[in-house]
Amino acid sequence: VSLPSKRRSKDQNARHWGLVVPAFETLGHEKFSQWAEMNGMTPKDSAHNTIKQMFLDPLEITLPDGVVVHVWPSSATLTTAQFSQMDERAERYLNTLGIFLPAKEE
Repeated sequence: VSLPSKRRSKDQNARHWGLVVPAFETLGHEKFSQWAEMNGMTPKDSAHNTIKQMFLDPLEITLPDGVVVHVWPSSATLTTAQFSQMDERAERYLNTLGIFLPAKEE
């Protein structure tokens, strides 16, 4: 018996990296590969960052010079509810493109 975790669960993480991210990679593998190579990332990391940018709200940070920048939160800091919402939005988007992932196991 364990207390409920506020952070994403192992099952959520496994589904995200095993199904959702690879599905996004297939949408623009060449683009993700080019971006990743230019930025020292893997195509999988690039696809993951695209998911965050598409389906999470950015944090607005004001720099000392007054410039406002947008920064997307790390998915590792998301609660289970926030992580679930991000991936559900991503899966709904995939569905509009005719890409359907296996149902979640209860």
